[in-house]
Amino acid sequence: MAGRSWKTKTIKLIEQNKNWSKTRRFYCVSCNNETPPSIELAEGRLCVNCTKKQLKTILIDAVDFQDWNVKKFSEYLTKGTPVERLLVLYRFEEVLGVIGKKDGIKAFQLYLPMISNLGYINQHPLSPVIRQTAHEVAVEVGESLLPVLVSTRANSSPVYHTNILLTAATIDSENSEVKRMLGQTARNSNASVKKILLSAFENIEESWIIPLLEIMRKDENKKIQEKASKLYHSIAISQSDEQSKVRHANVPKEFLEVIKTSYSIDYLRMLYDEYLHLFFDMTYFGMLNRVIRSKFKKPDLIHALATMLYDKDNFWLLMNAMHEDVYTIFERLVWEGGELSGDKLNRTLNEKVSHIREEFINDRLYKKNEFNPKYCIFRVRKVHTQSKDHGWLNDYRLSLPDMIRNLAQKYLPKPEFFELIGISDKPDNCLIFSDNVAIVHQLPLLLNYVDSNSMEIGVDPEKISKRSLHKMLAECAIQEFYPSGKFEEKFIRSRIIIRFLMLMQKFSLSQTSPEKLLKEMITYYLLGKDKFNYAFQTISFLSYLKNWKKLESMYDDDYHYQMEVDFRNNLWSVLKQMPSGKWITVENIVKYCYFRNIDIRIVHPYMASQFIHFTASRYVNNEWLQTGGKTYVSEANYPYLITVPAVKMFLFFLASFGMLDIAYSPPENDELRTKGRPYLSEFDGLTYIRLNALGEYVLGITNQVSLAAEEVSQVILDEDHLIAYLRGNDPVKKMVLDKIGLKIHEGCYRVNYQIFLQDCRSKKDIDSKINLFHDYISKEPPQIWQSFIDDIFSKKDPLEEKMDFHVFKVKDNQELIELIAKDDILRSLVLMAEDYYILILEQNIQKVHQRLEYFGFFMDY
Repeated sequence: MAGRSWKTKTIKLIEQNKNWSKTRRFYCVSCNNETPPSIELAEGRLCVNCTKKQLKTILIDAVDFQDWNVKKFSEYLTKGTPVERLLVLYRFEEVLGVIGKKDGIKAFQLYLPMISNLGYINQHPLSPVIRQTAHEVAVEVGESLLPVLVSTRANSSPVYHTNILLTAATIDSENSEVKRMLGQTARNSNASVKKILLSAFENIEESWIIPLLEIMRKDENKKIQEKASKLYHSIAISQSDEQSKVRHANVPKEFLEVIKTSYSIDYLRMLYDEYLHLFFDMTYFGMLNRVIRSKFKKPDLIHALATMLYDKDNFWLLMNAMHEDVYTIFERLVWEGGELSGDKLNRTLNEKVSHIREEFINDRLYKKNEFNPKYCIFRVRKVHTQSKDHGWLNDYRLSLPDMIRNLAQKYLPKPEFFELIGISDKPDNCLIFSDNVAIVHQLPLLLNYVDSNSMEIGVDPEKISKRSLHKMLAECAIQEFYPSGKFEEKFIRSRIIIRFLMLMQKFSLSQTSPEKLLKEMITYYLLGKDKFNYAFQTISFLSYLKNWKKLESMYDDDYHYQMEVDFRNNLWSVLKQMPSGKWITVENIVKYCYFRNIDIRIVHPYMASQFIHFTASRYVNNEWLQTGGKTYVSEANYPYLITVPAVKMFLFFLASFGMLDIAYSPPENDELRTKGRPYLSEFDGLTYIRLNALGEYVLGITNQVSLAAEEVSQVILDEDHLIAYLRGNDPVKKMVLDKIGLKIHEGCYRVNYQIFLQDCRSKKDIDSKINLFHDYISKEPPQIWQSFIDDIFSKKDPLEEKMDFHVFKVKDNQELIELIAKDDILRSLVLMAEDYYILILEQNIQKVHQRLEYFGFFMDY
């Protein structure tokens, strides 16, 4: 089997038996295991189990099977090296799909080569891994494999024969042929097979082994007889002990009602078969004889399950009865909530949520995925979805009712991120962004810039042009997170700053100190004063989401808008709990909220599932393809599509205004991508955050903050002319000089009335420029400059508007003209202007009307 081009250096190392040590003392660098054999790889010496995990990860994507045929797969399974066998076994479901597309009948030709690995014996340390993997694959294939298993000859090797028996029984211990084979083996097979079976039975808790133990208790071989008797009694005592350990629980009606509405009678019966039969005898259900499942009453099953969940000791009896994978998912749902897709879970679990079953009906191959009853402890929702490998199938979505989650949180150990865990060292392999001095000093300037350029920026905050962003980047010297970015990530900071300051234009900001001004703006933001303004709604920053604007009307409703406000304030409260000066992972922040039931959703999941979708890229044959189509938000993908990106956007927002230091990398997402991007969201690269002094001040943790900027430049004002010279590089001072003066050449600016007053549309604009001059250029300028500033101030608004005067034009009527000019009363009431215009005070309008009427002129007013 030489010449395999897909074999990397690591694969070749693992494949050669000579590279393994079976005696050397060692510590596995991954899990600290000391049990040989071991192998030295690039990251250090690994045990068999850790090597297996790494090898599986490599082999999943090592080869494209599309052009392979049955003969080649069979050759790998029967004649291949250990690695070559595992390559096909790990991806056996994919292999069947490849062959099935070409000729479905031929897929069955791989059954025998596959199960032959149940008896694979070799000196290579991966031999047990091959046998175990073959067993797991066979169980996953399921009932269609039974005819091949039960027809295996009894005179095969003891290991092979034993594994055939165990695999067949695991698939369906009630099958008549399987029962026959098991009974025959227990009575007649050689002692070697029985010894191997008994060793396996030590780790099996299924009821089908009890009849076999009863037979082997009477075996002629004394050692077999003794071991079988010992196992039989331990199982019987264990079951009896479990039942006797169950404590009575006073379960409240509300808890019973939750179980009633969350679990159907079919799933409750499954629960009995899988778990409850271990703890309750027949009398509990009012039955004296063998239980008939159809006779179970739902209230009895509800009470039995509630009893096991509600009492702490009973709860742990139930947890200990679960498969390790089932318990892992239970623990995850208890702490994180939400809904998990069984289809996605199957990619990483040994104990699958569902199994693909194949059957021929009228010469056509049909595939059906059947639910694994071990997962019946969860609330299960069936969703009809399309799989690229298996067509239309049911995806079993798992969740837990909130009342069960809240109760279980009291009993389960606290998970890793239940607390905020800080690290002091700078994160490795990350970009670090820390800007809390410059941005604060720039804040008044930025506000002024956004206000004076509002016409160019536009009124729609979501449609800010790249031209406007480039201009702001240059003129305001904004330091971006990804200055060399290609897509949305290039302008993350500029876009956030513009949109936030556009929102702040709606409020009457009173603070003059930059840090107090920032605190005032954040206060408005947290109060949720933007209910009818979408400039800074969090969801509007998730640019990959489509159709979300149909939810805008929902924001008008207090409940829906309150979710956005709660999101802001809940995360704000979490930041107050951060350890001072320590780096915290974003994952820690998110899970801290999940584990403590802190709501960080920005829209209701159900409403999102009705409207919001995005165009995903699919990972096919080692590359991301733009497949088109719509992927809708669901309960299962909501955390990844909305919650996590929303949290990261919020943290980028705080970093943009200097309140957080962040550690991040270029945005990439190897799990989920939107069309045409290497990421789902431009915020995907954020990994760590750290609260700085400015953040602590704005959060209210400290009462003051010192943000003195180091002087790196100087503005020299000419004492005889209105000429300013900039020495050094200071973006803030340069920005002020650009606003009040005209650059003659590099570092030199000329000022006059016309230049200073350009872009000023109100007295407020003039005052703002004067304040900028004093704050950033000179508080005590030379006399020529002070006189210029004073002159500008004194000359502003030289014309006083009189709101109580009305202007009229006298028509071309000589009699009327002479009357107004000569009549003493009218002359006292009217002010004459040029070109036959007259001005009349509001209070005199009626008097003029009456006087004109006296002379026959009617004034219609």
